[in-house]
Amino acid sequence: MSALSLPIHPITHNPTQAWEELRRSQKIIKLNVKTPQTPPDEHMLRFVCMSDTHCLTSHLQFEIPYGDVFVHAGDFTRCGSASEVEEFNGWLASLPHKHKIVIAGNHELSFDPKFTGGMSIKHHHKTAHTGDGLINEIPDLGMERDELKAAVAQDNTVDLITNAVYLQDQAHSICGIKLYGTPWQPEFCNWAFNVPRGRQCMEKWEAIPEDTDILITHTPPVGHGDLCCTGVRAGCVELLSTVQSRVKPKYHLFGHIHEGETVHNEPVDAGQREALLGGAADGHGDQGDVGERRLLLSCGGETREETHHRQRLLSFAVRAGGTQDTKPTQGGGGAAYMSSQWKLEPVVNT
Repeated sequence: MSALSLPIHPITHNPTQAWEELRRSQKIIKLNVKTPQTPPDEHMLRFVCMSDTHCLTSHLQFEIPYGDVFVHAGDFTRCGSASEVEEFNGWLASLPHKHKIVIAGNHELSFDPKFTGGMSIKHHHKTAHTGDGLINEIPDLGMERDELKAAVAQDNTVDLITNAVYLQDQAHSICGIKLYGTPWQPEFCNWAFNVPRGRQCMEKWEAIPEDTDILITHTPPVGHGDLCCTGVRAGCVELLSTVQSRVKPKYHLFGHIHEGETVHNEPVDAGQREALLGGAADGHGDQGDVGERRLLLSCGGETREETHHRQRLLSFAVRAGGTQDTKPTQGGGGAAYMSSQWKLEPVVNT
């Protein structure tokens, strides 16, 4: 944890209003990206990222692109039942990627000891109000209540993930690239890994190491891939400040809000509080010498009907070792000015 103590935003409990205030001092470059047609450069790792598949991987209407690392940013089940987790784990086994990383989302009820009453594997919240009582109080989101109860009655469901590295408030390194995965999100129907906005959210983000290169969260930060169809923003204000002012990862991957899929490129201005500014820039053309940039990638797709499932899929490449002169690189339709060790290489399949 850093010695830097970040303040809680005064209107953090109203993220829609908070973003209207924050965006005045921020800048977003929205990138239009395409599927890469060639292998990654030598000494580069290709990351392929997705989220919010909700037991619908058998209905995907595209092939998962080959890469070195596959990342799933949570909500791979409908409620976290053992059969759902086993099905997802089997699908993971079918993927050719050498490294696979998974975090949970709010639908993985059985992974959260708040519902199961089990012991945490690391950094879990504690509550005496667990089990059936809590299941009876949360909205069913169109599912049978008995199905939800059966899901959380099963022990050690997380152990069924055997074909990927499961991260829950944990760090993991791949070829020197430091990743950190965390499932928490601001209260959202009071399902799994929900915590109140403000201080309790910030306590979760304070566990993120400052040397993180790639941050994987289920929730988006406010203002990025978090706009719901109702016009309300669901992202976390404190996650945004943590990403911008303390951790400053090169890439931030997230999902959760299905209609919020996007790829944003954020300037990092050394010596100043880095800005993730809101604007109408579409990412085309030369952005100028703005220094290092951070990529924010929302991996969530839209779940309509099972046969019409639409899923956002992204990839990027990072250097696995060595350095070279910093130079601008082209990513899809937009110019990206990345640091010497990072190269934008996004892919989108819809």
